[in-house]
Amino acid sequence: MKLIQIDFNAELIGQDGIVVKTGKGKEVQQLTFFKIKNTFPLMGVLDDEFATWTKDGKFDTTVQPTYDLIMYKEVEVLTVDEWIGKNSSTEHEYKTWVKVGMNMLAAAIKRGEVE
Repeated sequence: MKLIQIDFNAELIGQDGIVVKTGKGKEVQQLTFFKIKNTFPLMGVLDDEFATWTKDGKFDTTVQPTYDLIMYKEVEVLTVDEWIGKNSSTEHEYKTWVKVGMNMLAAAIKRGEVE
């Protein structure tokens, strides 16, 4: 699995595959979004202490943003062969996907998007 950064959304906290870290890269444990009217409705454990954040993941406007929250989603990373293998049921489909992929790569090279 690989982590990719996504836009912070408090509603996603607690869902499978969602990881939240600080700007320093420390993972926040037991993070909870309380749906209440409060300046800091997010509470979690950071370095064995309680910490709170705003709904949009800001720690405190007077502190460096290294404690602001960054949200990541775990994604499965496959090689081209693995992806084609998972999405092809026959050798013909496999060869078709390989041809499509090669055509897409050739077009990207022609446009200068790939060196």
